[in-house]
Amino acid sequence: MRTLLHRTAATLAVAALAVAGLAVAPSAVTPSADAATLTRVYVQGDSLTWGPAHYGYLAPAFSSSGLTLYPSVSSKVGRKVSEGLSILARTANKPAKVVLALGTNDYGATSATAAGWIKLARKYTGPNTTIYWVNLHMTGMKYHNHLNVNAGLLAGVNADNAAQAKAGAAGRSYVLDWYRYHIAKGGPDPDETPEEAALREV
Repeated sequence: MRTLLHRTAATLAVAALAVAGLAVAPSAVTPSADAATLTRVYVQGDSLTWGPAHYGYLAPAFSSSGLTLYPSVSSKVGRKVSEGLSILARTANKPAKVVLALGTNDYGATSATAAGWIKLARKYTGPNTTIYWVNLHMTGMKYHNHLNVNAGLLAGVNADNAAQAKAGAAGRSYVLDWYRYHIAKGGPDPDETPEEAALREV
């Protein structure tokens, strides 16, 4: 079971990854828009986003990179992907950059299901939006399937980018690799089993 300390550290990693990814990720043709609009970012997540948003870490982290959270952060403890995507579909005036930190509460999903999340995110955001999805890091054999979720997210991103390029659309999608970021910052995961290590290398 993850401790409160582990969860708090995880929330900060999500924020750091989002900033780093938005700062360095390449983009296709940028849609015509004023500078203020291009710096707006829509962020949605579960408890791992709620923490840094609630305690005031998220907005400063983004603003330090010249980004503005817009219209506001949408986060809730226990939020599942289906709920998050439904909210995304109903959110009006979404900016051209969308960060989704969802999936912890669906760690048992298949790779195909996770790939489908990217497809739905594209449907609900439109062809000119850049989508960033934060993948998962969970410890213990009970949660080993989160690695399959991560593989599905990557497959979904690859399929989306191929379809976008074929259609000549501006938007692209990316996985913000919280899993490897967490391992790199924290060293070898003491709770990772050999089975998990093998799955991670697939």
